[in-house]
Amino acid sequence: MHVLEKGSERNELRKEAKSDQTLKESYNETKQGNTSLEIADGLLVKNVHDKTGDPMQVIAVPTSLRRKILDLAHEGSRHMGVKE
Repeated sequence: MHVLEKGSERNELRKEAKSDQTLKESYNETKQGNTSLEIADGLLVKNVHDKTGDPMQVIAVPTSLRRKILDLAHEGSRHMGVKE
């Protein structure tokens, strides 16, 4: 299941993003059309392409949720960190 499929998680992300001081300027610039970012479904996103060239959106994650999102992304993965 996609991490943000549940409505409650999306709502939490939207709420936190709107109040995040680090994202406020980006939201304002997006509303004025002065950035490569856009607002999609209430979330600040950037349209990019993955390694195969397929389009995808990258979500700007508010500071308060970054650790939670990072933990969810690594949950169940085999990523073991940086090898020295």
